[in-house]
Amino acid sequence: MEKLKFYTVFLDGIDKCGKDTIKKYVWQLDKRLNVFCRGWPSLVVYAKKFERNCEYELPYKNALYVHITVDKDDWQIRCNIHNEPTINYLTDSNMFNEAFAILKENEYNVVEYNSTNMTAYQIAQHIVDVIHRLK
Repeated sequence: MEKLKFYTVFLDGIDKCGKDTIKKYVWQLDKRLNVFCRGWPSLVVYAKKFERNCEYELPYKNALYVHITVDKDDWQIRCNIHNEPTINYLTDSNMFNEAFAILKENEYNVVEYNSTNMTAYQIAQHIVDVIHRLK
């Protein structure tokens, strides 16, 4: 059996971008992976969004940080289906972009997917492939 150097995956992005569904797919494709919805980028975004007086140190590097985005029209439909308010799309998206830019600047393992353009299965399969290629 292949030994994985990287085995933790953090899925982050705005509400209703598909994190929970993608998490379930990733785990079904490789049950050795620890997959979490919401990691360091969400901590940073929500601290800023809710004006929390705190800062977070950069997380550990031995993980894959996945930025899930979604087109606004698709996002509005998802929010309507789940009876969630359709506010702050641009603000929240920009804050996640800023958080992921910090990770990229510090040479973290970061990938980005748009859940409007790819199915949850396609994204999950690609995440598993990326993890297997990280050495």
